[in-house]
Amino acid sequence: MRFGGEEFAVLMPGKDTTAAAELAETIRGKIKAIRIKQKKSGEVISSITSSFGVAELIPGETPEACTSRADAALYQAKANGRDQVQVAG
Repeated sequence: MRFGGEEFAVLMPGKDTTAAAELAETIRGKIKAIRIKQKKSGEVISSITSSFGVAELIPGETPEACTSRADAALYQAKANGRDQVQVAG
């Protein structure tokens, strides 16, 4: 689901942080492989990078608190140089 301007959320009921991080890494790799080319020349003009924050809902935690931890992990991934997956602590 679309979460913000350039942010999306993927909810994975029944999956743990490891499975979620693996999926995020797979998606990140596929996005990185995309090449945008200039129509006329065919020259590659950019590649796309993506950063991911992953969090698992802790028993008793509110969805908002889990989302906040995932968001903090996303911003940590961006601060660490972007184009990576960061798991919330």
